[in-house]
Amino acid sequence: MDYRHYICLAITLGFLGCGFIFPNALPRFAEALRDLAFSIVYYFCSIIDVPSPLPVTVMELPSWQFAPSRFAPLSLLPASWDEFKAFWGEYWCTWVTWENVEAYFNLWGDILYYGSKLLLVLMPLALLLWLLLSRYTGQVNNDHGKESKPLQRWRRFTFKVVSPVVQWVRSFWDFVKSSPYKSLWTFLWVMFFNIPSVVVAFFAFYLYFICSFDFLSIYGQLLKLMVDAAPLVRFIPVAIWVVIGFWAVNAICRSEAKAKLEHCERMNRGFINERGILTTVWGVMNAGKTSMLTSMSLSAEVELHDMALEILLECDVMYPSFPWDKLRLEIQKHMETKELVDVPSIRKWIRSYCLRFAQLRLKPQWCKWWQRQVKRLNLEDPTFGYDFEHYPMEYNDELKVSSIYEAIEDYACAYFVYTVETSLIISNYSIRSDAIKEDLGNFPLWNHDFFDRDPRLMDAFSRHSHIIDYDMIRLGEKMLKDNPNRNALGFGVYVVSEIDKERKNMLDLKETKIKDEGCNQRNDLFNAGVKMIRHAVTIRNRCFIRLLFDLQRPEDWGANGRDVGDVVFIEDKGEMAPVLPFFSPFWLCEGVFKWIKGKYDRFYTEYIYKRGDGTLFVHLLRTVISKIDNHYRKVNNAYGCQVLNLKLDSGRMDGSGTVSRKYYKLSKKDYSNRYCTDCLAFIWEGDAPNQISIADLPTYADILATSEEYALQNSHFYNDVTKWKAA
Repeated sequence: MDYRHYICLAITLGFLGCGFIFPNALPRFAEALRDLAFSIVYYFCSIIDVPSPLPVTVMELPSWQFAPSRFAPLSLLPASWDEFKAFWGEYWCTWVTWENVEAYFNLWGDILYYGSKLLLVLMPLALLLWLLLSRYTGQVNNDHGKESKPLQRWRRFTFKVVSPVVQWVRSFWDFVKSSPYKSLWTFLWVMFFNIPSVVVAFFAFYLYFICSFDFLSIYGQLLKLMVDAAPLVRFIPVAIWVVIGFWAVNAICRSEAKAKLEHCERMNRGFINERGILTTVWGVMNAGKTSMLTSMSLSAEVELHDMALEILLECDVMYPSFPWDKLRLEIQKHMETKELVDVPSIRKWIRSYCLRFAQLRLKPQWCKWWQRQVKRLNLEDPTFGYDFEHYPMEYNDELKVSSIYEAIEDYACAYFVYTVETSLIISNYSIRSDAIKEDLGNFPLWNHDFFDRDPRLMDAFSRHSHIIDYDMIRLGEKMLKDNPNRNALGFGVYVVSEIDKERKNMLDLKETKIKDEGCNQRNDLFNAGVKMIRHAVTIRNRCFIRLLFDLQRPEDWGANGRDVGDVVFIEDKGEMAPVLPFFSPFWLCEGVFKWIKGKYDRFYTEYIYKRGDGTLFVHLLRTVISKIDNHYRKVNNAYGCQVLNLKLDSGRMDGSGTVSRKYYKLSKKDYSNRYCTDCLAFIWEGDAPNQISIADLPTYADILATSEEYALQNSHFYNDVTKWKAA
């Protein structure tokens, strides 16, 4: 048997021995069960309006001292409601007395006194630390790679003692978590601290209260709670309670921050839904156009999944007796065999079923025979097992009467969109998405929680966007003859960065002719495809295509394509900052850390300037600063939010409908290795590796450049001036 079992058994015996410290835990739990049983009897007797044969004991204070115990009940409140009322009146009279005011100022005097004594103690320590730091930066050496003897001893101690102990503790904890010991230990301490008694007492009081509405009894329950909480409060030391309180406040703040991030993401999705099929983003260089485009594409992908799910639920309630699960299984089977690859193929498949069923309905005597043959020979059933003899085949929504096969077709198309396990983003640069499809073999669900992803598991759930083929959108000439992707336009989020470089405007295309051979911007009818693209994939009156483009100048893309949608201008952007509430410990600690980090940076810069060796003190200092810096970096990345101020205008750019809006950049969502900011760097890649360093480039000889130096610029302007002077 694993030796760790013996250790766990010894710990278990020790915890059981702690039961002698809490001798009243089990009797108190039994008393709570008695109160619950009597309250249940009282509850049902009240319902049938008969007197309860048993007394209601939930109002009685616990018979706490079943056995001698060192945990006295907490005495924060008076022993009865009458005493509380009496003391409450006296409290306000006492609060405004001169003695109380004098005691208040005396308290502040004591705080200042002890604070000044603490300051007097810290000042010599600060001076000592300054002298120590000065000693380390007062020496100059070039002993690169050399470590001091204390640092070498510390490394040996760390590698041979600390690291093995830490690894063993981690492995032991993993062993405990995978064994029943963790549950057993948790149960013992929960019982010792009377937590089950509190829970049972709550339900006992609830059953009593909903029948009696005895509001005065609530005070008695508070007294009982303080009695039951006494072992928990008095057993745990004050220092640990401080740590628990700090952890609890931090957890609450992080929960509020995540809720704020989710709210901002919903605002972003609302912003996207308000736009049309096409949205064009523009702004100056480094305004964040491509990052905003990437953020919008991720949100738009989520929106497509949600729209598909909405259609599935709508169709489901229209025909509640239809076996939708059988339809889903059939779709999955045909998707695996590549018989269903897009929405048109699904429509064709469902309509063939509809035609076969219509032929059967023409001869009712065949229907029952056909159903028997389907079951006997396991044939494809055009009704998917639907009992059309007893359940409706049409649906009236007061707008029109639709056939069940229309709902089946919409359901099948939406299910294909919803279940296809791939990225729904098609782009001209790579975008990483991390939606997780959770499937237990029934109905899949998508997990789109951008803010709860572990970056260490990124490779396990990452998928990247598809490479866009512009021939899919071109209605005219294709770039590639017989392109296999020419008819592959389907649902998805189509993202193009620098669309103006791809399409150009009328001025740039003045030498390009429609009748030119080959594919060009005038004869490919790309803009016409953009205008008609909403008709490509529409399911249940919802368009499942979204176009997102960006550029530096809207005028560089001709109005013929641009004016189809909205143009979004990034006016300015705020600072990226965590959305933690003001009372979060992070803000106070961050201020202290920034002050310490500033001092450390100045010290360390001078240290590495003067010294090349390594010392134990600097090593420990760097380790501590690194750990704290890593913590603050993670918090900023996990809860960071940046506000973009936008100006919206129509594609006509006439300024008639300009409005101001906001968009929220969320660092955990938008910067989790989503894309490369230099996604078009291939433009500047040379034919051969560069051999010239910046230091090899020629420099000017003086503040006034010579003609020879101007000639080295290879400038169009200089060449024009030279030609003019030579003429």
